[in-house]
Amino acid sequence: MKSDTFERFYERCQNKDFLKSNNQATIVPFYIIPYKPTEKQEVANNINMVTKRLQEVNINILRLDLFNLCIEILKDQDMLEDVLELEQDESPEYFLDAFDSAINNEVVSDYIQTKIQDNDPDVVFIQGIDKAYPFRRLHPLINILHAKTEKKPIVFFYPGIYNGIAFKLFGLEEESFKSNNYEVRNLE
Repeated sequence: MKSDTFERFYERCQNKDFLKSNNQATIVPFYIIPYKPTEKQEVANNINMVTKRLQEVNINILRLDLFNLCIEILKDQDMLEDVLELEQDESPEYFLDAFDSAINNEVVSDYIQTKIQDNDPDVVFIQGIDKAYPFRRLHPLINILHAKTEKKPIVFFYPGIYNGIAFKLFGLEEESFKSNNYEVRNLE
């Protein structure tokens, strides 16, 4: 990761066009900050620093952890214990199918939208993408989330590679990302 990535990111988050999402009507303000998985702690420290600095200039940040969000949904649906038992008793394939039917991308995106509506942030930071794998993958979630975000800028901190077309979580696997309705911009 470039040494000035988070300083440039901090400056960008203060930009009025970034905050107001003065984009075309069909473009949702999604941004990716990819990083090497070995940089996880450094990135976490920088996210904390940027969040604090932005709050000092009255920019409201909503920070979400994708994995913790899934756990919260399971608790709200009173399903956490059932899912934990299922994981112990069933094959990984069966468990993943059952998990996806309980908490699919539609459910997660609705939950994120509720958090956005409840908190009315200026910017949303989403972390924990690595911890949510293989239960949730970023590409399919973005495909559903783009219609529900009310044009709030959302920044995804992605432990892997994003080249503008494909995601490679941990730098290993590729998820193609194509849509004519919106674009996801790399902030690096």
